[in-house]
This record gives sequence, C-alpha cells and structure tokens, in this order.
Amino acid sequence: MLRKLFSYLPAILLIGIASSQLYLTQFEGQLTPDKGGGFGLFSTVDRLALRTVRLYGTVDGSEEHLPINMKSEESRPLRRLSVAAKALPTADRLQKVISEVKATRWPKNYESFRVEIRKCVTEKSGPSLKVSYQTIAELSVENEL
Repeated sequence: MLRKLFSYLPAILLIGIASSQLYLTQFEGQLTPDKGGGFGLFSTVDRLALRTVRLYGTVDGSEEHLPINMKSEESRPLRRLSVAAKALPTADRLQKVISEVKATRWPKNYESFRVEIRKCVTEKSGPSLKVSYQTIAELSVENEL
C-alpha cells in the first residue's frame, strides 16, 4: 500500500509545480513565460527585455520621471536590482530598487519615490498590431527628508 502511494508521488509533485508555474506566468502576471517554465514561451511578447522599470520622484506634489543612465558604472547596483525586479516583481524586490534610488544623490529633494514595472502587450488592430505597455507592479515610498 505504502509502496503504491510512493509511486504516485513524482506525478503529484510534477502536477503541483506545473500548476504553480502556469498560475504565476498566465494569471498572476509576475513571471515572464521564459523565466517561469516556458508556458506560452513562443506565443507571447512578454520577455524580460520587453519589460521596463520606470522610476518617478515627487516634488511639490508634481511627479516627474527620474532620468537614470542604466549603462553607467555608478548605476550597476540599481541595474542588477532592476533586472531582478523585472523578472519577478515582488514587493521586496521593488523595495530594494527604491532603497537604491533613495540612496542616490539627486539635485532636488524628492518627497516620495515610485517604481513601476511594465510589460509590453500587443492587440490586433485591423491589419496591424497595436503595441502598448501595461503596469504589472508598482510601489510608492515616502522619502524621509
């Protein structure tokens, strides 16, 4: 009896893992299909390279996009954290990105910071495709001045 039960264990584990990967890639929208087990790998444009990290700062109630040169040597830690946040945008990873942004010297004293992860989506619009970006995760944090 116990031996027969153990023979079903690999199949049960595989079904459980596949189900969780399918949920994270298709319904939760956090994992990209190429990072999450391949479900929809060749049928979607949701790739890590097509996800964007947008950073904003608020001054006097007005939000502005923060211009960061991600190719510079000074932004290497932020670039590494941003890639991890794009691949799986959890609250902890977004918090680490904002912490790195807050540690950067800015010419203005920002009241708050916001990080936003967006993915590329396409829609058929007549004979052509319409490309837009959809926000899949964001986090705002007040700055301690």
